[in-house]
Amino acid sequence: MSIGERLLSFEQLAVFDLIRVAPVLAVMAVAAFQDAKTGQASNKLWLYTPFGTLLTLVELWLMPILWLPILLSGIMACGLVFAAYKLNGMGGADVKAVIMISLCTPTVCFMGHISTVPLTMLLIGGLTGTAYGLYKKQRILRFLPFLFIGLLISIAV
Repeated sequence: MSIGERLLSFEQLAVFDLIRVAPVLAVMAVAAFQDAKTGQASNKLWLYTPFGTLLTLVELWLMPILWLPILLSGIMACGLVFAAYKLNGMGGADVKAVIMISLCTPTVCFMGHISTVPLTMLLIGGLTGTAYGLYKKQRILRFLPFLFIGLLISIAV
């Protein structure tokens, strides 16, 4: 199998993505709810990450053409969020959420189009969260609900 070959059709890839994305959406929904209510998200939520990462590795084995976009998207998203964390712009749960999404749902195939989820989610969630925080003049912002909204939009687009 050469680098450009693929073992899955776009329809099969979309079904495989649904298997990967559904648990991530559930984890992010609970994390966003917990963050909005208490300002914290349980560490137990991120226990899905190793299983989701395994599914991503299986997908990469079946679709080796996806290595480069997944690698670049994950490195950029995790780098941006780690920098924001170091500058006290994001909390630990926000960073864990972006890392989980970078590992478990780095790409999504929808109607023959492959999109990189972590960067799109971070762009949408980060900008809307920051705009909301500035509008409300909040010093501490809970980003997980905004990242969840960004995740929903990035999967749908």
